[in-house]
Amino acid sequence: MQTNKDLHSFDLVMDALYGTPGSLEREQFRREAYSYCVGQIGHDARNPRPVA
Repeated sequence: MQTNKDLHSFDLVMDALYGTPGSLEREQFRREAYSYCVGQIGHDARNPRPVA
């Protein structure tokens, strides 16, 4: 099995981009991501996709 040393865990990527869990930057990102997801759920509920 080959390994790729350029791949990292998602936790390491999140830590690098938004800080460690509990930091202000990480909590701000979490709130914005949650708001986006809730908005998408509402949007999808109002505009269902046609069944093929």
